[in-house]
Amino acid sequence: MDSSPVGLRVQITIDDDGSSDPPSLPPGTIVRRVMGPDREIYYLVRLDNPIRSRHVKTGEDWILSNLVIAPNFQGGTLRPIILSVNDYVTVGIINLFAVPDLDDPVLDFSKGQYFATGKVKRTI
Repeated sequence: MDSSPVGLRVQITIDDDGSSDPPSLPPGTIVRRVMGPDREIYYLVRLDNPIRSRHVKTGEDWILSNLVIAPNFQGGTLRPIILSVNDYVTVGIINLFAVPDLDDPVLDFSKGQYFATGKVKRTI
């Protein structure tokens, strides 16, 4: 099996977004791998359908459509979900407001907001 998670269908579950009732997310696809300014690897996930959610800090609605995920532990990988549909990886989740250009080698954190921790697992 290819060692890259790009192209994998995944399900992200939000465990903690600061609210008592985190939104349920539709499945999505890992569409890209990108380096963060902290030299860690991040993954862009495009959800099958955008969802409207309430931003916990501002109380305003926002759209979740393009998310960036990264393993919660420095140096962590998504390898467990590549190898098995039964495994998951704990991740931090960023809501992207603008998708990075394909020729942009580094993720710009100012174009999104970290808002939750959760889990990602492969879907069939």
